[in-house]
Amino acid sequence: MDEQGGAATPQVRDRVSIWVWIARAIAIALFVPPRLVWEGIKRIPRAIAAVVRVFDRYLLEPTVVLFRDWVYRPIRNFVRNYLWHWLIQHLLWGIVLTPLGALIVAIVLRPLQRVIEDWLWRRVVVPGSVWVFRRVLKPAADGAVRLAVNVGRWLIVEPSVALWRYVVRPVAHWSVWLAVNAVKWLVVAPIVGMWQYVLRPLAIGLRDAVLRPAGGWVRTRILPGLASVARAVGGAVRAAAEFAVTWLVVEPVHALWRWVLRPLIRAVVAAVRFGWRVATVVVGALVIAPCRWVHRTLLRPLAVGCGRVWRAVAGRVRWTYRTVIMPWQQRAREAWQLVFG
Repeated sequence: MDEQGGAATPQVRDRVSIWVWIARAIAIALFVPPRLVWEGIKRIPRAIAAVVRVFDRYLLEPTVVLFRDWVYRPIRNFVRNYLWHWLIQHLLWGIVLTPLGALIVAIVLRPLQRVIEDWLWRRVVVPGSVWVFRRVLKPAADGAVRLAVNVGRWLIVEPSVALWRYVVRPVAHWSVWLAVNAVKWLVVAPIVGMWQYVLRPLAIGLRDAVLRPAGGWVRTRILPGLASVARAVGGAVRAAAEFAVTWLVVEPVHALWRWVLRPLIRAVVAAVRFGWRVATVVVGALVIAPCRWVHRTLLRPLAVGCGRVWRAVAGRVRWTYRTVIMPWQQRAREAWQLVFG
């Protein structure tokens, strides 16, 4: 740019050489295809996932549901509910297991049972048990009992008897004798001596000097007056009690019974009788009569009809069972026994 004279000149664009275009073409040729391939590779899993989701949602899942509901479940139910039970019960159990079990029982188990019963039990176990009991257990038990008896005798009985005979009984005898003599001379003898030589003479003297004269005086002078006073007081108390009982208990109770309780009881009895009669009439009109009508018009004819139907049906069923079912059962049982033993 030239700034002389205040004049401005337009900017000139930079020229791009041919080598720049060649470099750009080489860069485009080298880097753009791998970039496009990489972008395509990154888009491929997404496209595959989208295709898988569409396939799973609109084709695979309906197909699986249709197969599950219309093919697998009916086949499973048929196999589980009918074919499996039929195979297990009729084919496997009836044709294979039952004859095989009967064959095993007849060929193996019954001879083995006979061998065990006839030879092992009768010829080995029972004689061996008897021999072991007689030769081993019984002598061992007898020896153990004798040993226990002797040990108990010499370790317990004989020491106990010796201890009782030579220690306990003499000590007890001397202890009792000493206690009896101590009580006799320390307790009984002083008490007897005190009673015989002190208390008894004192009691006899007191009786003769004081009690007999005082008793005679009390008997002749005091007791008659006391008896008179007691009779008077007893008569007054009896009269007061009779008066009180008569006017405070008997007469009020009699008046209460006569004027209150008896009329009240009669009124209650009359009310109960009247209520009972009214209840009887109401119950008879509201309950007994409708029940009697229902029994006569509905229940009894219905019961009679049910009885007739039952007799008719029971007779037919009994005849069918006796003449059809029981003979066929007997024939089937005979055929089963004939085939399977």
